[in-house]
Amino acid sequence: MDVFWRGVQALDPPEFKLRGGTEVGFMSLTKSREVAQEAALKLVAAEMKSKVVECKLDSKLDDDDDGGQTDADKHHEYLALAPSMQPSSPTQKRMDAADVPILLFKLQPTEVNVPADLTFLSPTPEEAECVYPPGVYLEQRKETMEYVRIDQSHGGKGFKPADLQAKIVEANLHFARTSMKPPKKAVEEKANAPAAAPPPPPTKGKA
Repeated sequence: MDVFWRGVQALDPPEFKLRGGTEVGFMSLTKSREVAQEAALKLVAAEMKSKVVECKLDSKLDDDDDGGQTDADKHHEYLALAPSMQPSSPTQKRMDAADVPILLFKLQPTEVNVPADLTFLSPTPEEAECVYPPGVYLEQRKETMEYVRIDQSHGGKGFKPADLQAKIVEANLHFARTSMKPPKKAVEEKANAPAAAPPPPPTKGKA
């Protein structure tokens, strides 16, 4: 059975572990871990860059009272304020498990709930995209932590490569129950249908 992947970003790990999550629209997945991981890392890199820009803008307002801090000191302050986005290396101290961001969902459905494969009509078939119908609920089953490399291919020119500590979450799939009510049109037609004529009374036989 195929394994499917979905990259995520800005998802609260403790909240998801406690409550799970529901995709209200069509849920897009891929058969390729590399495709899902690259997409997720680009989002992470974009958020990291935006936070650094915010930090630099704030530092300009405080240039008159920076206490002699260097740009490196200010950047270090940013990293301290955002531990969940802080790049780490295997030689550094590991983050607390609750703070490690979720990067990938790993899903292994049964034979009866395999997602629809869109490769045959996709302009980018190498992405191996598949979808589930709206309303799929994900329940966390197992999690592992890994280091993944985030570099200039994700963050663009000038982005400093780093090893990012991230979670890979295996999840169970639950589907919204389909309604068992008949279509509204069928109900209206039945209500407006003319009443059937009563059967004739039985005839009495002669004595």
